Amino acid sequence: VSRNKIGEILFAQGDLSAAINEHEEGRKIAQKLTIMDAGNADWQRDLAVSHGKLGQLNMAMGDKPEALRLFRAGRAIVAPLAERSGHQRWIGYVRSFDADIARASE
Repeated sequence: VSRNKIGEILFAQGDLSAAINEHEEGRKIAQKLTIMDAGNADWQRDLAVSHGKLGQLNMAMGDKPEALRLFRAGRAIVAPLAERSGHQRWIGYVRSFDADIARASE
């Protein structure tokens, strides 16, 4: 989460390359945590957020195909959680990824 926060600050400052590095490091950490405990929904959320942030950065850099891949990967993480739980938080994440996927598909 901290790496994603640093990445957000760097993105806001216009340092996209450094922002990508921070978000990628955050994604790697979240990936390791989800492998250690696949049932931890918070760690899955963090991994999905990392994919979403990286997708947004790639959109800003004009790489729509990579952004689309990342948004789809993030959606694939949260969709099963939304389906199993029916919880509005997870459904909201799915809808957010759907909107990102639509923008990247234009």
